[in-house]
Amino acid sequence: MLQAFVMVNRMVAFIELEGLEKAEAISNKTEEEYHLTVGNMVQNGRRQLVELYDKKIKSMYKENNLKEQLLTTQSKMKLLKHRQEVVDNLLDEAFNKLIKKAEDEENNRDILQKCMLQAFVMRRANPGDGVISVALPHCLL
Repeated sequence: MLQAFVMVNRMVAFIELEGLEKAEAISNKTEEEYHLTVGNMVQNGRRQLVELYDKKIKSMYKENNLKEQLLTTQSKMKLLKHRQEVVDNLLDEAFNKLIKKAEDEENNRDILQKCMLQAFVMRRANPGDGVISVALPHCLL
């Protein structure tokens, strides 16, 4: 019976040893999986931070470009407005001068005669025509 008791104790010790080895293997595997999971979580967190940072940088560049374009457009608008004011002033001045010239009958007759002469010359009219021979002396004055 002692022998049976010793064998049972050996079998129990063997089973306990096997159980401890299996428990250690499971513990090692669990720890390894834990570290892999934590590593993946850290890597995903880093990737998300990089993506967020990239989005913010792109947003900042777009905002800066829009600001630059707005400033450029505003500058162009000011320049165009100033040019338009200059053109309007020139047109007003020319119109006022034209009104003053239109009131001068002698100047109008002179201009009309010169225009008629140019029209006849441009049409290459025959100088022997009656209309030209009558208007020509007045145009040459």
